[in-house]
Amino acid sequence: MKKSILATLLASSVVLPSAAFADSLESCVAAIQSSKEGQLVKLEALTTNGKDVYSIELIDGQEQEWEFTCDVATGKIIYQEGEVESAADPKFQKMAKLDEAKAVSIAQAAFPGEVEEVEFELKSDGHPVFEVDIESESGAETKVEVSAVDGKILESSTEKWEIGIEEDERR
Repeated sequence: MKKSILATLLASSVVLPSAAFADSLESCVAAIQSSKEGQLVKLEALTTNGKDVYSIELIDGQEQEWEFTCDVATGKIIYQEGEVESAADPKFQKMAKLDEAKAVSIAQAAFPGEVEEVEFELKSDGHPVFEVDIESESGAETKVEVSAVDGKILESSTEKWEIGIEEDERR
């Protein structure tokens, strides 16, 4: 698995700024694989709160999706989240008070553009979050995490590049 995502990266048109970035990606992948078994399906380079991070998605043997955020500078996992298929999932609904349409409207009010994708995530404490990917008129993609509990924007990230697209989550 590690080789396939790294091979894809190396074969793509993505240019890492230095060997240190490639080393940190390798460290991130190794850390993920030591914590969860599964297939790596998506890699994104993002800037979150002024910090460069990798977002790496994995699907485990039970078809559960996991998203890991890893610090580009250190190669260490910052946090991980689980994903569910929809906002109707009982684990998501347990604490959710907001529906998808309202979350999308909150995200678009802060970051105007076309919604490309919506994911339904669970933080490690079970807090449900809508991750709304919005493409601006200039073509920049922003990921906006909106709390399904209170509608607050928890985080926004600007995408630099992406490898692997989950067509079933695209709009």
